[in-house]
Amino acid sequence: MERAEDAVKREIYEELGVVVSSMQYLTSFSNEYVYKGISYFTCDLAFICPVNDLTSLHPSDDVSEAIVVKPDDIDFNTISFPSIVSILKVYISKFSNS
Repeated sequence: MERAEDAVKREIYEELGVVVSSMQYLTSFSNEYVYKGISYFTCDLAFICPVNDLTSLHPSDDVSEAIVVKPDDIDFNTISFPSIVSILKVYISKFSNS
């Protein structure tokens, strides 16, 4: 069985080509994903994974592109899932210099 922390490291490497050497749990929120009329209830976990060098950032098969956005520039209306909006707001409230 895979721990959440191990899944984070594996997924970030598989999807972005970035090796995560440290992480800190931030928060979690429940979510509902509807697929073909069926609701799937999930728990979205958020971790902070500092990266010193983004030159190895290369989107893989499940990622169309990777962009870096400053917290003040986030357009919450473009984010599909309420849990992700909530996660970003927690991050901004704790770490933004604004």
